[in-house]
Amino acid sequence: MKIVNELPPVTTKDDLICLDVETFGQVKGKIHRPTGTFACLSINFGDGNVYQIYDEKQVRPALKNLNKGTWIFHNATYDLTQLRRFTTIEPRHVWDTMLVEKSMTGGLYSDYGLADLSRRWLGEYMEKEERSEFETATSMTKEMKKYAAMDVIKTWMIASLQMEEYKDDLGFRAYSEIDEPAIFPVLDMPGMRVDVPAWTKAVIQFKERATEIEAELGFNVKSSQQCLVALNQAGIRVKSTGAPVLLAFANNPLVQKITEGRLYRDASSAKYGLPWLEEYVESDGKVYAHYNITQAETGRMSASNPAMQGIPVRKLPIYRTFFIASPGHTIVVTDISQQEPRILAYETKDDALIEAFKTGEDVHIAVARSIYGDFDETHPDYKERRNVGKTINLGTSYGLSAFGLADKLNISEEDAERILRQYFTKFRGVLSWISLQRMNARRTGFVKTAIGRRIYLNPYSQHFDNNAINAPIQGGAADFTKMWVRKIWEGCRSEGIAYPVVEIVHDEIVADVPNKELKQYKKVKDTAFKATAEKLYKGVPFEAETEQGPNWGVKQFKNEITEEDDAD
Repeated sequence: MKIVNELPPVTTKDDLICLDVETFGQVKGKIHRPTGTFACLSINFGDGNVYQIYDEKQVRPALKNLNKGTWIFHNATYDLTQLRRFTTIEPRHVWDTMLVEKSMTGGLYSDYGLADLSRRWLGEYMEKEERSEFETATSMTKEMKKYAAMDVIKTWMIASLQMEEYKDDLGFRAYSEIDEPAIFPVLDMPGMRVDVPAWTKAVIQFKERATEIEAELGFNVKSSQQCLVALNQAGIRVKSTGAPVLLAFANNPLVQKITEGRLYRDASSAKYGLPWLEEYVESDGKVYAHYNITQAETGRMSASNPAMQGIPVRKLPIYRTFFIASPGHTIVVTDISQQEPRILAYETKDDALIEAFKTGEDVHIAVARSIYGDFDETHPDYKERRNVGKTINLGTSYGLSAFGLADKLNISEEDAERILRQYFTKFRGVLSWISLQRMNARRTGFVKTAIGRRIYLNPYSQHFDNNAINAPIQGGAADFTKMWVRKIWEGCRSEGIAYPVVEIVHDEIVADVPNKELKQYKKVKDTAFKATAEKLYKGVPFEAETEQGPNWGVKQFKNEITEEDDAD
């Protein structure tokens, strides 16, 4: 290995170029933001030379020389964020060894660091201890230069092996058509504005309410031991007081009070209280979350620092109102109507289910009619019956059993068995697909989304059968959202308007749109949505619902079964 302190040579379109940025003094928890100072840029072409740039003023001419060819990174969103501090980088195709591996092996591994890939692909152990030196250093030592050089050498080697292994794999579409195209749209997200005074006022009220509840109960709701004693005294015999355990006693008044008290305690604590504002709201009044393009094994995105998808907007919807439009802007919230049942219809090819969507019939009512016969809005049990249909529709995507249905509807297991028999009698394609899906998952060890993303399943998990059903649906929903976001980004660039997407929560896209561009953005968004549905789920109608207003609260979350409420 030879380290060369000069600009790299001019590249050709066939070159594979690995780049890696090191930074001094980055703020902990803010590595996705341009904090700290430039340390070096390392560049490798797969030979023995590593070009290293130590002067940030040389980054621009260095990248100009590297304009042609394929850029390779390990965690591209980090390096591109840092590089864009020093020069404009036009959107381009990149090979991200970390993202490629996540796209191709979801469910097989839990760790995707460079050292992890080095062990798996090269059979070599990488020393990473030197990385901590960059936190306090102000200049590059010999050891640090060597460390940075080894990173680009190993990353280039891993990328070349990945290309050989994956490029002809049909599952590679998950990276080439879904995950990699999401990189620049994620990088271009402009941040979300926060109403700090309103949040602060609410936190004070949350704390007061928590104190009132604890005074009424006579114990600390965050103390497991004190809660356990109170529950046992009330005749609720449990060994722990975690949320999953208490869920079985959700209708008990004492459990409800404990749950409510804990909710307000969390809302006023460091988790979502004033420390949250101090840590994450930047000087411009916005938060800039780091989006992991593929985090969950199904391909779902996640947001960290802050964990926007973890804010308790379901249980405390007021949190949504704290995320507000910029001056002269409007918040536009769009989510997909009944996304998972629509994907289920596509996957199962069930004629009755597809027909319900094609005719525009409320699919929850369509399912309810398969159980109760024909009825309409005038029926006294209309809402209750629709809820049964909704529970089945959403629960089917999670392998809902009679036991799980009985628990959710508070009915006997025998009645639940009868309801499911009636459902599957009409929707036979769903039952056939479930059986075939589980059989194939046992045989191959994985399931696939519509575009071909493989999701590997743990054969020893008690949730294997449920995951075999849910993974391709949840993964397909994630594929849809990422492709949709990319097409919105492309449409905005084509129309010459600002790219306004500030938040992505599974099937929901939140945008902070300049008022003068509202009409254009909505057209772009709708066109992108239709193109995505046609590309991924042709033959099944997809619909999106849009609301707009001064804050994210214009559209509250629906009370639907979520991953955390998986059916048994």
